[in-house]
Amino acid sequence: MATLQSLFALMVLVTICSAAPKKPTLKIPEECKGKGFCSIKPEGYDEMQAEVNKLLNNQFIAQNFADRIGDDVEMGTVEISPESDWHNCPTRKKREPMYAYSHPNDTESADYIIQNDMIQQPVDIVSCANDLISKENSEKEECFQHFGLSSFNYKSKCETSYTFRNYFVYDYNKKQIVIKSYEVPCCCTCKISSSQ
Repeated sequence: MATLQSLFALMVLVTICSAAPKKPTLKIPEECKGKGFCSIKPEGYDEMQAEVNKLLNNQFIAQNFADRIGDDVEMGTVEISPESDWHNCPTRKKREPMYAYSHPNDTESADYIIQNDMIQQPVDIVSCANDLISKENSEKEECFQHFGLSSFNYKSKCETSYTFRNYFVYDYNKKQIVIKSYEVPCCCTCKISSSQ
C-alpha cells in the first residue's frame, strides 16, 4: 500500500512540474557574442515576448512613448551622404532592428532589446564611408582639404563618433522592463590634429 501511495505522489509531482510554465531559454547567436548590437534574433526571443507583453499596457506606452515617434524610414535601408559633401566626411547610415546587446568580454549573457508590435526600437548605425572616395581624390582620406590645413602643419581624418541612446530592455532576472543606455555610432567627424 505504501508503494502505491509513493507511486501516486510521484505521478502528482511529475504532473505539477510539467504543467508549470517554462522559463524561456535565450541563446546568444555565436556571431554576436561580445560584439555589441546584434540584428540576429536570438533563439527563444519569441517565447520571451509573452512575458514582455504582460508588462506592457496603455499606461506604460503613454508614459514612455509620447516623444518616441520618429521619422518613417524603412528597416534595412542604407543612406549615403550626398556626393557634393564628400570633401568633408562621407557617411553611411543604416537602420536595423536590434534584438540584443552583447557586452564586450561577456560571451554568456546579453541585454534583450524589446522589439514587437507595440514597441519598435530600430538602431541607426552611422559610420564613415571613406571607401566611396577614390584614393586619387582623397589625399590619404583627409577631410576639408580645400582649407589647406597642411600648410599650417595640421592634418585631418574622418572618424566615426559615438553617442549614448536609451532603449527599453527586458531584464530577464527581474522580469521587468528597464531603460539602458548604449553607445551608438552617430556620425562621421572630421578630426584635426597637429602633423608635427
